[in-house]
Amino acid sequence: HRFERPLELKFKEKASLVELFAWDGIKSYKHKDISNSLSLSSNKAIEKAFILARKYKSNVKIEHLFLAILGQPKAKIIFGRLGVPIKSIKDRVLRNIGEAGEKLNVIEDSTLEVIFLAYNEAVKRKARKLEINLLLLECVKQNSFLQEVLYDLNIDDKKLENVVKWIEVADKLRDRWMQFRKASVFRPRGEVNRAMTSLQTPVL
Repeated sequence: HRFERPLELKFKEKASLVELFAWDGIKSYKHKDISNSLSLSSNKAIEKAFILARKYKSNVKIEHLFLAILGQPKAKIIFGRLGVPIKSIKDRVLRNIGEAGEKLNVIEDSTLEVIFLAYNEAVKRKARKLEINLLLLECVKQNSFLQEVLYDLNIDDKKLENVVKWIEVADKLRDRWMQFRKASVFRPRGEVNRAMTSLQTPVL
């Protein structure tokens, strides 16, 4: 479909651009493919959410996306830091899902909203990609059942947010280290002629 007001969002644009729109209003805009902005693990989680939904004869709900995220290595690190075994979370969420008997296997608006809000948050944080940790955070924020599950395990919003921030810092440090390693390849290995690097120094 064509709409009069196409919304174009990219990570390079200012976050304030995204904040002008609420989710209810955003649905009336032209669809924008943000798949290139997803990290590999985020892509895998969304694909797995569809597989889970099909297995339980349901549309793709936030709970399916959350379960798919739990299978990703970064989620295991997050809950490992929180001291909570993923199996205990997974078992409770699975018991709550059950078979819905829906044949369309389409993604629900609430699940799309989670992906959009996570994308929005990635823009705000000037992230290079939409990583799994932000998807996880938005799943919990937008679903009262998941909040209850984590609360029973003594995990509140603040604790989860702090671990997500720790993951982000660790990712940035790793990226900088990788960039430093790449740059070090071009560092001269032998002696450098001082005449090549000398500069005039009229004021010392």
